[in-house]
Amino acid sequence: IHVQSSSANEYALEFDKLDDALKSCTKPHKLLIINSPNNPTGRMLEPTFLKSLADYCRKHNIIVMSDEIYAKVSYGSVPHESLAKYYPEGTIILGGLSKHLSLGGWRMVKAIIPKNMSQLTKVINAIASEIWSAASAPIQYAAVTAYSQDTEIESYVDSCVSLHTARSTYIWEQLTDLGIRCPQPQGAFYMMPDFNQYREGLAAKGINNSKELANYLLKTYSIATLPGQAFGLADSELALRLSTSFIDLETDTAAKDVLTHWQGGMSFNELSKQKHPNTATMLKAFKGFIEDIKS
Repeated sequence: IHVQSSSANEYALEFDKLDDALKSCTKPHKLLIINSPNNPTGRMLEPTFLKSLADYCRKHNIIVMSDEIYAKVSYGSVPHESLAKYYPEGTIILGGLSKHLSLGGWRMVKAIIPKNMSQLTKVINAIASEIWSAASAPIQYAAVTAYSQDTEIESYVDSCVSLHTARSTYIWEQLTDLGIRCPQPQGAFYMMPDFNQYREGLAAKGINNSKELANYLLKTYSIATLPGQAFGLADSELALRLSTSFIDLETDTAAKDVLTHWQGGMSFNELSKQKHPNTATMLKAFKGFIEDIKS
């Protein structure tokens, strides 16, 4: 059951929408899944909201699965806090290696389960034993190193997060300068612009939903996005998810070159001119696209 959100309120999680979802749920046991920092919007759940959400879930006896795999990739505008801080007895925390450590594909997930859910732990172990035996040995060794609190690793993560912050903020600023409405990302490496204000111009090109919009941008402007439909948004929402993590970093050499110059103190405006040609091409293509549908 999706808890509905929209671009009008920057995809915020709202209690009246939670109420609607709760009314639709007929099962005796209820599980809410949240994700902060968020994929696809880059938004975060603020501490004041988490306190209220804890009270709400406690009142309605809702278990929460809190996906915090982007926890260390937050931009500082909103501090990352886990719901478990306010609702420890009802929150399961999920995390992993692949995001903040740049280990995409090294799939090792960790789960922190409250002590009072010991029965759940037994059930999960029983299911897991029938599906997989263990993470592969290379991934286990990588995890031991990754979670060792090594200062060099922590420094690397901090550098990457600062670069993600600069890249995402820069792209967001450029898009909003074009008149594209987009909630400002606060973490992870995603953003969710919407094009509802251009509905008439898009309809003239036969574009009436986010899937058609994503296909049009890919075929006409070589801009790869994901449609809002893929994330549970209504068909009427002309929204797309953009990922800022991979542009101009397609090879290890390119990624190392960008990171080295960033760590050396190069400003992002200068870095974007010298080391981000695809980003510049993408933004130029978006400008052409907006001018086209306006006309």
